[in-house]
Amino acid sequence: MKNSVLLILLCVFHSSFAQQRLSGKVVDSVTGQPVPYASIAVIDANSGATSNELGEFDLSIPSLPIKLIVSELAHVRDTVEFRNTKFLSIKLAPASVALPEVQVDTYVETLIRQAYRKLQNHRSQTRYGKAFYRQTTGLGEETSEVQEMVWEAKVNSVGIAGTALSQGRYAEKKGLIQFKSFSVYTKGVDITNLTTDSMSSKLLVSLNPAIGHTLHLVRLNEDGERKTAEIEFVNKAKPSSRGSIVIDVANYQILRFRLETSAFQLKSPNPTLKLKNQIMNFEWLFQPTVNSTSNLTSVKVVFQALMSKPLQKDVTVRVSSVTSLYDMQQTPPTGVMYGPASIEIDDLNTIKKLPYNADFWRNSTTIKRTPVEEDIIKAFERSGAFGTILSN
Repeated sequence: MKNSVLLILLCVFHSSFAQQRLSGKVVDSVTGQPVPYASIAVIDANSGATSNELGEFDLSIPSLPIKLIVSELAHVRDTVEFRNTKFLSIKLAPASVALPEVQVDTYVETLIRQAYRKLQNHRSQTRYGKAFYRQTTGLGEETSEVQEMVWEAKVNSVGIAGTALSQGRYAEKKGLIQFKSFSVYTKGVDITNLTTDSMSSKLLVSLNPAIGHTLHLVRLNEDGERKTAEIEFVNKAKPSSRGSIVIDVANYQILRFRLETSAFQLKSPNPTLKLKNQIMNFEWLFQPTVNSTSNLTSVKVVFQALMSKPLQKDVTVRVSSVTSLYDMQQTPPTGVMYGPASIEIDDLNTIKKLPYNADFWRNSTTIKRTPVEEDIIKAFERSGAFGTILSN
């Protein structure tokens, strides 16, 4: 009996000891520039990571040597093998093919029109699962606010249709401004509206995308068997609203949608503070599926502005949120009441109503952080901020 217990303990010890960390950076092989939001997956293992804005990533692995699949929409997918834990530099070749021998404007409009029809055909398709939401606020060079939530999530073909909070925590340093309802831009903004008259709609993803937008085919990318088109657009009425969309040219699935706009103007709760030069950036990422529409996997929202106060120097304000969806399925769970997005919902007050579960945040394997995010979170954790509100 003692030998059996000892054997079990040795196995547990070996399993935990074998876990190693890989850190690295993904760059473009031609320009040497970082490749943000590249996917790094471990072959034959249920683990992976995503590079941050600087191309950096941090990954937990079971053992060495190990093979990784590294991919990004504008680059050729590559398989690399590593035999040590030194800092990795992974170079991805840009993926591009010749433009089609057709009138480009017609080709672009056809792609977007077919993508819209694809969404319409699957408008009733709903998935249910969980979403991890992290929000950070930066004033100048300092991170002043961190908010994390886990939602039960209801997702359709164009965005997040409803949520129910299951876990949450919040910490802040005393600052000039806080953003308590920022998650509404994640939950309340979709890539298009499937209920409007699509022919007269001035939304980009519609049956007549050129009504309200100037379109430009940037490139065609080819990664193995998949060929994608990246299209840039500018709103004709509001040139400050612009972005890009990536579409699979074979089945018209949307893979990525980016939007930069000044349409959302946030008001400061402090009347002595003014927010100017406001810009909001959105990014939706989708995972393609066989004979279906694309499945939403993440939403990123970034707000930037200058905060001005009488007789003081302007301060840069940056609010960034990233939402990752996981454990998705077709059947809704029992007993979950999904609520719609609302600007009236105060995230902080909602979080306060839940007991703070320190074990969940310490032990959860579903929460992924880049090295930069890890440093920020650990700094707040060391100060004992989570579960309380800092006042100094």
